[in-house]
Amino acid sequence: MKIKGIILCEDPSDQVLVGSLMETVKQWSFIRTDNHFPFQEKSVAWYKNNNNDYFAIWSVDGCNFERAIRKIFELEKLEHSTESLLIITDHDDNTASNDRPSAIYNSIHGITPLDNYRPDDFIKNNNKWQKVSYTAGFNTKVSMNLCYLLVPLASQGALETYMLDALSENSEAKREVIEQVKQFIRGLKSQDYLRTRRQKIKAELSVSVSVFFPERMFDTLIELITQVDWSKFETTNEQFKVLTECNFF
Repeated sequence: MKIKGIILCEDPSDQVLVGSLMETVKQWSFIRTDNHFPFQEKSVAWYKNNNNDYFAIWSVDGCNFERAIRKIFELEKLEHSTESLLIITDHDDNTASNDRPSAIYNSIHGITPLDNYRPDDFIKNNNKWQKVSYTAGFNTKVSMNLCYLLVPLASQGALETYMLDALSENSEAKREVIEQVKQFIRGLKSQDYLRTRRQKIKAELSVSVSVFFPERMFDTLIELITQVDWSKFETTNEQFKVLTECNFF
């Protein structure tokens, strides 16, 4: 089975957001699958377009991409199937731009050695498409489009950081609210609550959204994602242009 592309992301909220963008911007449609599809995992969502092309979004549960990568490239060793691979991860600390891509490179290279391509090439080209070549099944030389995308692009944060930036786009009032919320959350002293940086980022989004939409209640982050057309924001176009402006998907 030929796969137009695979997107690896950290959790279901990333998966839903990217899936909605692909449906809105690129006209892909979510489909139900059967046993003929590879990667029989509940965390893999499959899509199809009018040209009968297929692509998948795979939620890997955190930043542990190695297991999914192993399955993808073990299949590549048998037969070249995947044309493009996009890995989306939170830009949550310095490991996201150095150690994490290095580990991903080692995972790929350990299964299917890449021709004339080093770890530094992968690390230095974050947020850009690159073409890598290797030997697939039947000793055939093939290539794949590969991209490692940080969210947000230029500063440390997470998906929630991007969402706040988008929601406050062209609104000084919302930006002021967000800044006050951040000051409150960062100044909160508790031994039991908001103990990690990631928890504080999530709280910043939750409190800000409660102020922006006091008449509405969002039980989960996924519910918020599905209620907003993220494609209308310039922040989205900039963050995900490697996906929405490419011809690979």
